[in-house]
Amino acid sequence: TAFVASFPATQRRRRILHQVLPETNDDAEEQPKNIFNTLRTNLKTAAADGFGTRARNVADTMKINDIVVPLCSNLDKRQRLAERGVYPGVEYKICDIDELGQASADTEQQSRSVSIRPAYPLRDYLERSWPVSVAVEDVPLWLAKATYEAGTAVGTLMLAGTYLSVAALLASFIRIAVVPSESMEPALQPGDVVLVTRSILPPRNGDVVFFNPPKELDEAIANSKVGRAAAAAENVQVVSTKGKQFLKRVVGVPGDRVGIYNSNPYVLLGCTGDDCTYRVDRTGEYSRPDVFADESWNRVSPTINSKIDEEN
Repeated sequence: TAFVASFPATQRRRRILHQVLPETNDDAEEQPKNIFNTLRTNLKTAAADGFGTRARNVADTMKINDIVVPLCSNLDKRQRLAERGVYPGVEYKICDIDELGQASADTEQQSRSVSIRPAYPLRDYLERSWPVSVAVEDVPLWLAKATYEAGTAVGTLMLAGTYLSVAALLASFIRIAVVPSESMEPALQPGDVVLVTRSILPPRNGDVVFFNPPKELDEAIANSKVGRAAAAAENVQVVSTKGKQFLKRVVGVPGDRVGIYNSNPYVLLGCTGDDCTYRVDRTGEYSRPDVFADESWNRVSPTINSKIDEEN
């Protein structure tokens, strides 16, 4: 169907573009659209037209029935356009083009204007009596639909990539851990959630550290009373520390001489003759002293027990 309009010579000249609409079959099934093919086509179009502020402005080339997207970064101008029913970022269909439109509200110059209506339903408070007319020059940038969709997709991917990169960076330095046992009471209770940060500085005495347990710990557990009893029993298995991480307080650093007395770890601070000074961390009695063999307790005494080196 072709629509043709004529006007008296005294009226302003209007360019009418004839649009022949193909016959449609309401019973025909709509062909499904492949989103990836559409995106690939839009990206090719956008690659030719440019992205963002470098995108090609279609203000001079848009035609009737084209789908365009008006864009405006100036907040005051955006508000004035919204009051007239022109919402930046919304897809509009060109209903008519007036070659000699009214004066532009911003430039006060005569330029062509377009009659537009949204390409899809809007919220009720945004609806107007469509179509609305707007001077082309009142909108700083008109984008083709394909260019706008491709730009939006690329921007979304870049934003998502930025968020994922930041998240990965933070995950390498920061993590959240839950305290599973009462070994750090009363400072930390079972179920407490702690924020762990990775540090390039060596730990100091008194710091609470999050670390992978040494392999010797499994050997100590296997040689303990519980470990030997489990080995002798059937269908009993001691839980390994492999793959687990520990949360403990630093008592000694490389170079310190440490020991244990009455369940409390201590560090030798210095000696003057036979008079020695110690720093004692009072941790209280062991909750399960029966776990380790009696001979294990003979290795610790009020005297200096061992010296910490860089590897242990």
